[in-house]
Amino acid sequence: MSDEGMRQKVAQTMGRRGFRPALITAAGIFAALLVTSFLLALLTTVSTATLWGAAGDQQRYLSSVWTGVLVESLTSSLPFAVGALLSLWQVAPIGPELRLAHVVTRTLLASAIGTFCVVVVVVLLGLLGALAGVGPWFSNSR
Repeated sequence: MSDEGMRQKVAQTMGRRGFRPALITAAGIFAALLVTSFLLALLTTVSTATLWGAAGDQQRYLSSVWTGVLVESLTSSLPFAVGALLSLWQVAPIGPELRLAHVVTRTLLASAIGTFCVVVVVVLLGLLGALAGVGPWFSNSR
């Protein structure tokens, strides 16, 4: 397929009914999850700095906290938002003609699909990590 044909197909797909509201909702979900993770890491950093003072392991611990925020945003927040986007766009779009009960059930469906996407990503990363020799197959393996 030519480059122009691919652009046209992408434009046609994104032009389908309900893509923009689903994208805005998914971006809002992702932003809310990022802000929550950031605030939790900030509170952890402040409490660690006040409790530990100038301990030697403080820097290593705090870098692991902020690294954890980055890893969590890529392995759980982003897949959850992508799952919600796909659900609200392809599976069960929300429109102005729906009643509140329909919107709530579609929101629950989007949450379930987002959670399923997170589980798939975590399982795949765990499997790839185990196959790559990053960690043991079982928790007490040596």
